[in-house]
Amino acid sequence: MKNIKFIRAAGFLLALCITLTSCGKNGISGKKDANNENPYSGMNIKKLSEITTATDSDYNNALVAETKLYADSLVNTGSVKYKEKADLPDISDKFPEYSYKDYSYKDFKTYIGDGFKKSGASPINDNWESFTAADSKVFEIDFEKDFEIKSITVKWAGKTAVKGSVQVSDDKYAWYDSVDRLVLTAAKNQVTADVNETHRRYLRLYFPTAIDISLVSDVVIKGCPSNQTAAIPEGEETNGIARPVVYPYADKVDGVKEPVISLGGTWKYTAEPQDGFWKNDADVSKWTDVPVPGDPDNLNVGVRTKHKNNLDGNYPTVFRLCTSIPADYKNKEIILQFEGINYYSRIFVNGQLVRTHRGSATAFACLITDYVEPGKDAVITVEATFEIVSGESNLYQGIVGYPKLMAVPKESICRVQTETDFDASYTNATLNVSAAAFSRSNPEGKFEISLKDPDGKEVSLKNTSAAFKGENNRDTVITNEIKNVQKYDDEHPRLYTLTVSAVSKDGKTTETLTKKVGFKKITISGNQLLVNGKSVKLRGADWNNLSPNGGLVADYWSDRASLIKLAAANVNYIRTAHHPQYSYVFDICDELGIYVEEECGIAMVCRWTPSIYEKYEKLCNPAESDYYLTYYANMVEGSRSHASLLFYSLGNESDWGANIEAGRDYIKAVDGKHPTKFSWGKLQPSETSTDIFSVHYPTVGEIYNNTATSVPYIYDEYAHVYGHNRAAYYEDPSVPEQWDLEKLWNLIYKQAGGLGGAIWHSRDMATMTPKGAEKYFVRYWGILDTWNREKEEYWITKTAYSPVHIDDDKVYDVPASGTLSIPVENRYQNTNLNEITLECTVNGKKTDVKMPDIAATKTGNIEIKHNGFKNGDVVRLIFRNNNGKLSNLIVSEYEFTLGGRKGPEFSGASGDAPTVNDADGKITVSGKSFNIVFDKSTGKITDGKVNGKTTVIGGPDLNLGRFISLTKWKLNSISCAASGSEAVVTVSGSYSEVSSVTFNIKIDGTGRMNTEFSAALPGSSVEEIGVTYVMPLLKEFSWKSDVYRYSLLPDYSVARLNGTAVPYREGSATKSPLDTPLWQKLMDTVTPGIADDGTSRFTDDFRARKHNLFYSQYVTKDNTAAIFEADGKSAARVATVADNKEAVKVMLSCKWGHIQSAGEFAAVYDEKIQSSGNFSGNIVLRLSAEKVYDK
Repeated sequence: MKNIKFIRAAGFLLALCITLTSCGKNGISGKKDANNENPYSGMNIKKLSEITTATDSDYNNALVAETKLYADSLVNTGSVKYKEKADLPDISDKFPEYSYKDYSYKDFKTYIGDGFKKSGASPINDNWESFTAADSKVFEIDFEKDFEIKSITVKWAGKTAVKGSVQVSDDKYAWYDSVDRLVLTAAKNQVTADVNETHRRYLRLYFPTAIDISLVSDVVIKGCPSNQTAAIPEGEETNGIARPVVYPYADKVDGVKEPVISLGGTWKYTAEPQDGFWKNDADVSKWTDVPVPGDPDNLNVGVRTKHKNNLDGNYPTVFRLCTSIPADYKNKEIILQFEGINYYSRIFVNGQLVRTHRGSATAFACLITDYVEPGKDAVITVEATFEIVSGESNLYQGIVGYPKLMAVPKESICRVQTETDFDASYTNATLNVSAAAFSRSNPEGKFEISLKDPDGKEVSLKNTSAAFKGENNRDTVITNEIKNVQKYDDEHPRLYTLTVSAVSKDGKTTETLTKKVGFKKITISGNQLLVNGKSVKLRGADWNNLSPNGGLVADYWSDRASLIKLAAANVNYIRTAHHPQYSYVFDICDELGIYVEEECGIAMVCRWTPSIYEKYEKLCNPAESDYYLTYYANMVEGSRSHASLLFYSLGNESDWGANIEAGRDYIKAVDGKHPTKFSWGKLQPSETSTDIFSVHYPTVGEIYNNTATSVPYIYDEYAHVYGHNRAAYYEDPSVPEQWDLEKLWNLIYKQAGGLGGAIWHSRDMATMTPKGAEKYFVRYWGILDTWNREKEEYWITKTAYSPVHIDDDKVYDVPASGTLSIPVENRYQNTNLNEITLECTVNGKKTDVKMPDIAATKTGNIEIKHNGFKNGDVVRLIFRNNNGKLSNLIVSEYEFTLGGRKGPEFSGASGDAPTVNDADGKITVSGKSFNIVFDKSTGKITDGKVNGKTTVIGGPDLNLGRFISLTKWKLNSISCAASGSEAVVTVSGSYSEVSSVTFNIKIDGTGRMNTEFSAALPGSSVEEIGVTYVMPLLKEFSWKSDVYRYSLLPDYSVARLNGTAVPYREGSATKSPLDTPLWQKLMDTVTPGIADDGTSRFTDDFRARKHNLFYSQYVTKDNTAAIFEADGKSAARVATVADNKEAVKVMLSCKWGHIQSAGEFAAVYDEKIQSSGNFSGNIVLRLSAEKVYDK
């Protein structure tokens, strides 16, 4: 028997080294930080060289531990801590104190009238409730520049009281309550309210109900113009939108030790910012320490926690860090760059506003040179606001990406992008390198480039330098033709290394950076998407960033482990659902050969998702296009040069609107190299509105009947992993075995025009808080769990997606010729199977087999020659691919038993007939080593002993599966008779749910109990048909089964073909939901998010139904046993007994199927069995004084 294997001491996960928590260092740490080390490299696991099979639970973890990525050298997660004692600079000469005075509203532009107006651009959702009340009135002031607002005085000429509020805005995209209660009355007709806002352009009095707004007779504002903010670097305009500037990270800057420093670590946070929160002297003593990146709601202190998930307004929250500016940053430009803040952010440095930014998970740069002093400290304050009118996904809040502090030369490279193209034969390529510079004056230097091929050899370039254009942020392009290029695709992720240097006008190299370049060309021909002229098939999964204790935020090591494990599961494509990705995700995907669908954060703005009118207005109204176009511009700028980028998604499950269309046009204009798609495709004007047509959750019929599409179809949400109905999973953890991914994938693969699909989802979207699972959005729908442990669906994915495709459940007979021929389909698109290594064993001994020459997408046969093949020989095939970054990757494994797997041969009734004693209201059946007692009042066993040790304590009962709980058993009759070598106890009766049941329990002298039963089935919801017995709490149970879906399953699967399950886990426990589980998932005993001591309830493995059984063996603590003698088609599972922790139900089935549970999605299929009429069957359970089967 194969014992359950625990993950050893260091266990598993990145949460052990979670990058979002401080490592206890003071100040700033750079690239040598301990958080930059792969946490897997310290695990007590076998080396890859010692592992022969991917079914070994160490295999994937060893892959993660031993894989070396270029991206690892770039990672800088950080462990900064808030400095309590700061040495701050005096910048008052640049930013003098404000001098307030009174202004009349007449000094500014005003609008007085209706607060809400429908534009008519959103007719579909015209009935949606608006955030701004339909009858509201406003008194709106436009200062025409940023303004400091100290207070406001309002005069009211009305005779009746009115209630309103004072609101402010930077851009009228969203309004924020500054004074949430403003009451004007006849008696109190002049009210002064403190506002205390900084850098706001707009102010308004807002009255939610209809009033005579003209009765506001005067408004006086005490304030003054704000200090000027730093210039925001911008590039050239396309379709009226300036290209954003995101600084590339420099490897070297002249005179600077660490040009890039992570500000990830521990910051201060509040969800209730006080007046003046942006000032250096703001009191933060009551603020909470939080990890950055991180969602404060994962510490139960965020805005959703505060408002009990009722996010019905625009709620500012504030993060704050006091940290050091290195002294060697002197005479440099100093950049503060964020890789993602949700949603609207205002960045303050040393009490001054530096810039604002809107858009989740997109990078932006702040020029802070004038706000800091090298060698001193700086206070960085980030106001991050959830905006209810935003169309973005609201599953994460706060600083969600890594913030970076950077030093660059006074004349610096502020942009590097690359484009590649090919000649008609895809032999030679063109490389365009675009670079732009920034300086306080016009750039006068130049940039130089060099290139190395994937093998590290220098590539000869004709053109290696060009002068920067004489104006800021304008591209200079160097073009070179590259001969005999090593092409990039997902199967051969060959990356060139581009080095770019800035050279001053006096010839000094001031800055150097590197970028990886993959040479590929994407085209669409009819219904085919081609990379380098060859069709693509995308074996995908949807993707979200996830930090186990930090939320759905950036976590390099967690994400890295997930991506490596996805690649090992033959995933070659992720869809970034639903926001653009951080740069490191692209860096990793570039190397692993995982194509990326980069998705905009617009999500669920559609006619079927009730929401507020303004969201839909912004989607449909061309006057609101700036927000959408700016978002798309940020997304494109961050990803366009990456080799792994395949196409863009304009949004998720939303309606098509004018601004989606404008976004599509913008992307086409600025990056015509990459196609676009939109979901839902069914809501776009036509299939050809985008380059690729998106379909979510297709049925088998929808794919099967659409044999050829007119454009490429991407099923970028399909095959939903089990996850909605957790009760079904915890009742029977084998439920995921019914997830028939392979059936859907085979249809998509064979569909002409079927580009591929993305499983929903790659990872459980469930992160942990001190109080348990993050409570606002918990979905266990990944093939990997929160801690990157492989779930049941992981192996199903690896097998279904295998590009070396063999019919897995076929039975092969002994070949007459001595050569076993196994049909194989090559589902690679660019790889001949002779590039793949095959390891073949027969009964564990290696057999030399040559991989056949089978071109991409073609079929052939693997020929295995072996002397003396015989029935029962076990042939194992292991396919390895060494083309990619994952060394000697095991692509797939298959195992075949010639003639089919066989179970033991069981004897029928034998031995002397047992004795029967019918007395004192009991029937006692006794054999040589056992006696079984039936209660004549119930017809149930009350005591079954073997050698005096209790082995059975209840039953028989009818077993009809998870969905039918049988109640109110009523005994009709019980009798006993001898028949040959058996005693036969006949019990008949009924349940409330089943009108007639008869059990004939035939017991021979050896302890063999053959329970023949017949029942009138109830008509629906029958998932199993068999018999249940009750036993004392078991020590273990073991089994051997025939192939159900897959010939080979890993030792971490509850569905493995043979094994041993134990009720409780020993030796490993968690004391808090934040602790990392140091065991495989099949040993879980609780719902995720609860401290798991290993004994809370039975392990997943113990509770999981085992299918196609030859036998299952149940061993008591006294080491007696009961063996279910099955036929290779039966099933069994163990369940708890209500109010009795010292007993278990052993539920044995001669027929079984699966009923889809409520809330489960497509690719979960019912396997119907008989549910009505009369059914007859039998179950054989043999009592034994000891274990019979040890293997």
